[in-house]
Amino acid sequence: MALWREIKAQGYTGTERSVYRHLETLKQAKVRASVNPARIQKYSVNTAIWLFVRDPETLDEVEREDLVAFCQASPTLKRAYDLVQDFLSIVHKREGVRLDAWLEKITESGLAELQSFAGSGSRKIKTRYRLG
Repeated sequence: MALWREIKAQGYTGTERSVYRHLETLKQAKVRASVNPARIQKYSVNTAIWLFVRDPETLDEVEREDLVAFCQASPTLKRAYDLVQDFLSIVHKREGVRLDAWLEKITESGLAELQSFAGSGSRKIKTRYRLG
């Protein structure tokens, strides 16, 4: 009820029942998305990075499950994975025109490691990866 009152004050026009149903759906999704920390702790940093940079189509079933576990374990890891995969798509498809938008996402991401990579500048990245 407190959430419904708060969002109603911000202009929400739905009923408290619709908010309740939505929250129930989210709670059920969270239960299904539980992560076994022991499963992903077996990865070294380098092995986990390798999992993040590979084409998802080339992963076997166990690797796919582990990748899902990483992404469910942390919103930060999920954001990093999405940004890395987006960059790899830019490189593989040679879509240099998308690079500036990707660099902007990196700037906003708060991910220091990717910001360091992007900090080398779009011109250097375009040259290195032959994007334009």
